Parts: sequence; C-alpha cells; structure tokens
Amino acid sequence: MWQQAGIAIELTPLESDALTAICCPAFDFDIINWGWGAGVDPASLLYIATTAEIPTGVSESGYSNPEYDALYEQQRATVDRAERIKLLHQMQEILLRDLPYLIPYYADNVEAYRKDRLPALSPIPKAFSASMGASR
Repeated sequence: MWQQAGIAIELTPLESDALTAICCPAFDFDIINWGWGAGVDPASLLYIATTAEIPTGVSESGYSNPEYDALYEQQRATVDRAERIKLLHQMQEILLRDLPYLIPYYADNVEAYRKDRLPALSPIPKAFSASMGASR
C-alpha cells in the first residue's frame, strides 16, 4: 500500500508494550500501524484523543486540544441523549478538522457464530460499528 503511494518504509514489528514505550510519549516514529477495538458507546474511542491520555501512552499522536477535552468531560456528565449526541458530533468535527490521526484503511471485521447455539446473538451492523465505539 505505501509503496503504491511512493513511500518507502522499513517495517519494525514490535510487541504492544515495546511499541508504546517507543512511541508514547516520546513520539519517536514516522508511521504506526495500530488498531483499537470498541463497544457501543463512541466515548470508548473518543477518549483516546484527550490530553489526559498523552502521558498514559494511549494517545499515540500527542494530540492536545482544550476545547475537545472540555467537550469530552461535558459529554461524560450529560444524561440528555440528544444533547450528548450533539456534543459527540462536535468532538468528531474537531477531530476531522485537526486530523490527529490519518487512517489509511479500515480492516474488515469477520464474525462467525452458530445460530443454533446462540439464537439471541445478532451481529452489529457495519455502519454502526464503524462509527460507534463501551464507555471507559
């Protein structure tokens, strides 16, 4: 993929903790291929971009935006669903504007289960799972 874009890379596979020790918070890298999993609450991914996560190593980008941080805290305390959705959309708009992460692709998520043994299980629709993420 990178070669097709004219970018020469040298791959260095690392165990998760070793990668975190190098990248965060020293930010001594050019590109990281990293992934996150999430539940049904978008805050489970949106917390990653808060300033508070820089020293923990969760924020690989070192992104810091006081407006974003304030909205994150506000949405955590908001019980009105419509108001919380507005706050979450504002946070997403900030991330789209500031681009602390450039995501070159989304991997396919493959799920398999036996309906005869798990009749109540239903898969999460792709559009839902790609835009939502359990609360931290």
